Amino acid sequence: MRNNYIHSFCTVVLLTLFFCCAALAQSVEYLVVAGGGGGASGGGGGGGVLTGTTSVSAGQSYTVTVGAGGNAGTGITRGTNGGNSVFGSTIAIGGGAGGGYTSDTPNAGGSGGGGGFDQPSVTVATGTLGQGYSGGRSGFTSYGAGGGGGGAGAAGSNASTLHIGGAGGNGIASSISGTTTYYGGGGGGGINDNIQPVVTANGGGAGGLGGGGNGSSMGWGSGAYFNGTSGATNTGGGGGGTDPESTLAGNGGSGIVIIRYLGTPIASGGTITQANGYTIHTFSTVGTFSLDMSAVLTAELLTFKGQHTDPKDSFGKGGNVLTWSTANEQNINQFEVERSSNGVSFQKIGEVKAKGSNSIYRFLDESRILQSYYRLKMVDVVTNKVDYSKIISIESKGATKVRIYPSVTNGQLIVEGAASFEIVNSIGQIQKVGVGIRYLNLDLPNGLYIIRGVDTEGIAFSQKIIKQ
Repeated sequence: MRNNYIHSFCTVVLLTLFFCCAALAQSVEYLVVAGGGGGASGGGGGGGVLTGTTSVSAGQSYTVTVGAGGNAGTGITRGTNGGNSVFGSTIAIGGGAGGGYTSDTPNAGGSGGGGGFDQPSVTVATGTLGQGYSGGRSGFTSYGAGGGGGGAGAAGSNASTLHIGGAGGNGIASSISGTTTYYGGGGGGGINDNIQPVVTANGGGAGGLGGGGNGSSMGWGSGAYFNGTSGATNTGGGGGGTDPESTLAGNGGSGIVIIRYLGTPIASGGTITQANGYTIHTFSTVGTFSLDMSAVLTAELLTFKGQHTDPKDSFGKGGNVLTWSTANEQNINQFEVERSSNGVSFQKIGEVKAKGSNSIYRFLDESRILQSYYRLKMVDVVTNKVDYSKIISIESKGATKVRIYPSVTNGQLIVEGAASFEIVNSIGQIQKVGVGIRYLNLDLPNGLYIIRGVDTEGIAFSQKIIKQ
């Protein structure tokens, strides 16, 4: 069964996504979210949100840019738009800044910013078609509060009640990361209240679903006061608006880019995690990174299995038979078979020449070790990169001539044909060992035990006994 893999980018930086794995096209799903706009009196617009499916070519690089959130303005000066986010030719537009007063009107963007206080006739800031919606605006020329910023899924609300800011528009939900999350919510508009008390309950507009910041409910004063919130990081949420006399408002939240595809990894980079069958690559620190093919397996193993065969198998000999199949193979000449007795320290016991993609392989290990662990080693002849398969274990249960009786005993046992053995309890603790012993007094507490060892021909055996 093939797994699904996700590459998430939530760093405010320019990145390069490099796809590889033979000269094949690969279908990928994407979520591209731009940075949210900064709030002022009006709430900041949510960052533009784009989702879809596209085809990428193996061996090609694709630019990934994650947009920063816009900076906040003040109660009278406009903030700044959020930064664009990019995946290849797909560009999500940054959220529009919230408006302040008079000439500081709200900006258009992925979603439009909310209009400033006391400006019911201000031109509505529009969103980008297919990415977001328009912002709201003030409803009154006196004590009209800031409008809500537009969201990726709905327009921002007008401030239709005196003093009270408009709500930010909701964003849209996506489950591409394995968890349903909203992105691109608009920021709530700020209060406009010069009447005591200083804080008016619900005076600021609520931020929209998708990280939109709440507008400030703190009015009647001047200076640095603000109890709203900024847009949430990596959601593209718009910043919350503020009171006209305040010098503080909410910043926009940064964007995010998530790429998902079926199969083994075809790109690498960032912090890699796994969830719900997906592999997630997350970039969350500021800087420039390179995504390349170094994490890609030189051979894509579909299966790797093993079993013990006795009597003779089709090779003409008994032992442990390993089988594996591949999908894609590149830059690999052979598979090296490694064995371990403890699952930790491995040694090479053979090799099988590679036949190319979509092949089936088989290898026989004639060892009669009771418990063996195996893995495959694959070396890229171009980069010298080494990859290993998963580890499998095989318990050898040959056609031994060992006879142990009785299987239920009060203490006396007869062990015939064993060269050496050990007796372990039900939790695997060794209780006794023996070499060449035929008659055995099982002076142990009552319970279930296992006698295991090798016979005189080196064939492993194992048998349960009960002491009562």
